Amino acid sequence: GARELVAFDRFDCTTFVETMCALAFATTYDDVLGLMNRIRYKDGVISFETRNHFPDLDWIPNNIRAGFFVDVTERVADGKHEYAAATIDKRNWYRVAMKLKAPKRVWRRTMSAEDEAALIEELSKRGAPFEPADAKIPYVPLSALFAAKPGSDEREANMELFDRVPSGSVISVVNPNWSAVVKFIGTPLTVSHQGLAVRDAEGKLWFRHVSTDRNISEDFDFVSYFERVGAKSAIKGFHVLAL
Repeated sequence: GARELVAFDRFDCTTFVETMCALAFATTYDDVLGLMNRIRYKDGVISFETRNHFPDLDWIPNNIRAGFFVDVTERVADGKHEYAAATIDKRNWYRVAMKLKAPKRVWRRTMSAEDEAALIEELSKRGAPFEPADAKIPYVPLSALFAAKPGSDEREANMELFDRVPSGSVISVVNPNWSAVVKFIGTPLTVSHQGLAVRDAEGKLWFRHVSTDRNISEDFDFVSYFERVGAKSAIKGFHVLAL
């Protein structure tokens, strides 16, 4: 049923963001389901094919167009933004990712394991009509976020930049043309993770997200989250959507 589209007891990083945003936009609980579906699915049309599966290709542009968010990445970066691009192969994603991570792709409270397997097999074939499509998003690069301290291996945070991140904004962690995942999901990506930027009463900025490895939601010091990213990491910065 429709209520099965909303769950408050299990999330991945994006479904957590979708749920929190729907709750933020809602004026009553009855508004939540409709808002969730409009955020999660292109034009609110509910189907696997119209779901905003890819943040860079689907989720970000479709939700900007729907009026839920404004892209403030370039303003936050103060002109120091860069662009991440990748060619998203949805057809191959349907073929590869659906079967490789099947238990996480489909979940219904009342569905048997046999029915789940049959549904996954059927869904994996729905990618046939899709052609590879180019995705491109701006991001705030680590080079703008942190500068090397003279005569030291340590880096110094550009707090003026971090102060421009709006509380409640959606943060997408950017890995430009992330090709290491092709063997697992059949396509490169530019976004590896999503969460929310939240300021507490003292003005401290936190990264609120769901850790899929630990299966919990948590607040992480926003500056430290990105400060710990090493030079060899595929993570190069973040994208910002204001509500």
